[in-house]
Amino acid sequence: MSTSAQQIGSPTVALSAILKAGDTAPAIVINLAKLGVSFASLTGATASFSFISSLSGAVAVNHSATIVDPLFGVLSYSPGSGDFAVVPPATSATYTAEFKISYSGGGVQRVPDNTPGILITVLPAID
Repeated sequence: MSTSAQQIGSPTVALSAILKAGDTAPAIVINLAKLGVSFASLTGATASFSFISSLSGAVAVNHSATIVDPLFGVLSYSPGSGDFAVVPPATSATYTAEFKISYSGGGVQRVPDNTPGILITVLPAID
């Protein structure tokens, strides 16, 4: 499996990703400039990644995210091995996710803010 980033979203592409349960790669990457999301420079800002399971309603918040390019708004999240699971008898699980930007001046912005969020589909791993 490739460990390169899975860049999602463009003005014409849905914000979605597909992973297998237990995957820690690829990273989930969005480019706010390409999405048409308004944002201030991310220089000096911090980012986190939160998601909610559509199956159980469990929420995971404030996972560390990386600001890859502060001028173009490129954000990245690398999943941990226990982040996304498929609980039998389900054959897949879905999560809705978003990045949270905390600006150095004190403001907060959750993105993407022009869609309901990032849809993550998790399939069971064979092993």
